[in-house]
Amino acid sequence: MKNQLHSPWGITRFLTYITPSVLSILTISLYLVVDALFISRYAGTLAMAVVSIIMPLFSLCFGVGIMMAAGSSAIMGIEIGEGKTDAARKHFSLGFYFLVTTGVLIILLTRIFHELGALICKASEPKM
Repeated sequence: MKNQLHSPWGITRFLTYITPSVLSILTISLYLVVDALFISRYAGTLAMAVVSIIMPLFSLCFGVGIMMAAGSSAIMGIEIGEGKTDAARKHFSLGFYFLVTTGVLIILLTRIFHELGALICKASEPKM
């Protein structure tokens, strides 16, 4: 089997590696824009304001998930390549439990401190 790491590196090879990541980020961005259009059109300006306030939290959670996925897959790939499948399984479980624990913690914190978050954002009672 030929080692592909020793082959020449060019722009086409670079684009081959980067294209899936760029397309996934563009797809998510397009989804957010279309979602915002539908929310503002059919649910109103108050709903759109709520979505605009919550989007940084969504982006933070998404970023943490991507970092964990990229880091865990790199560590597991190295360990599987070295024949350490038990260590790779342990790292997979550790990453999975970390993300589940982080998700539950974020849910609990937002449920407990939602009024404080509204005060920080200077929210008032909706005028309908």
